Amino acid sequence: MTGGLLLQIHSQDNQSKAEKLTNQLQNLFANNKSDKVHKPQQMAELRILDIDDTITCKDIARTVAETGGCRMTDVRTGPIRIAGRGMGTVWVRCPLTAANKLAEMKKVKVGWFSARVEMLPGRRLHCFRCLRPGHAKGQCTAQEDFTNRCYNCSKTGHKIQVCTYKPFCILCNEVGMQADHCPGSRICEAPPLPRRRLCQELGKIGQALALF
Repeated sequence: MTGGLLLQIHSQDNQSKAEKLTNQLQNLFANNKSDKVHKPQQMAELRILDIDDTITCKDIARTVAETGGCRMTDVRTGPIRIAGRGMGTVWVRCPLTAANKLAEMKKVKVGWFSARVEMLPGRRLHCFRCLRPGHAKGQCTAQEDFTNRCYNCSKTGHKIQVCTYKPFCILCNEVGMQADHCPGSRICEAPPLPRRRLCQELGKIGQALALF
C-alpha cells in the first residue's frame, strides 16, 4: 500500500481539465516534499543531434517544452554527448504529443542554432526493479532487486549517466545467453518472470490482503 490517490476525469476536454487540476494541486502541496502530484501521460523518446557546445541540457528541455507545448517538468534529458564534428547529441523523454510535434518538424531551433530531431522506437515494458520485461516496478513480485545497479553495465556504485563501462546484462548472463547489451534493451532476450512463480507471488499478496 502506497497511500496514493488516483483521480480520473471523464469529459471531452479531460486533458485540459487534468492539466489545470494538476497545476492547482502542485501549488497546494508545493511546501510539502512528502506529497507528490503527477499527471499520468504517455511518454516518448527523442534524439536531438547537431547541438552546439554552448547549449545546455536546460536549454534543450526549455526548447522541447516551449515547442512541443508541454511543461518543462515533464521533460527529461540525458547528458549531452559529443559526437562527430564536435557537435553534441542528447536523449530526451517527453510527452508523446510533444514528441510527435517535434518529430514532424524534423528540426528545432535551440538558441541560435538549428538541431535535428529523431523519434526513437518505443521501448517494451520492463521493470526497473528486477529488469525483466512484461511488467512495471509497481507490479513487480520478483525476489531479485537490482534497483541499485547501473542500467548499462549492471554494476553497483554508480548510475547510467556517468557509466564508463561496456554494456552488460546480468539477466542474460545468469542463463548463459549473450550479455553484451543493456538489461531490458531492444535486443535483450532475458526471460520474463515465470508465469507459475508470478501466480504464486500474486497469491501470497492476495492472502495478505485478505487479513485486513
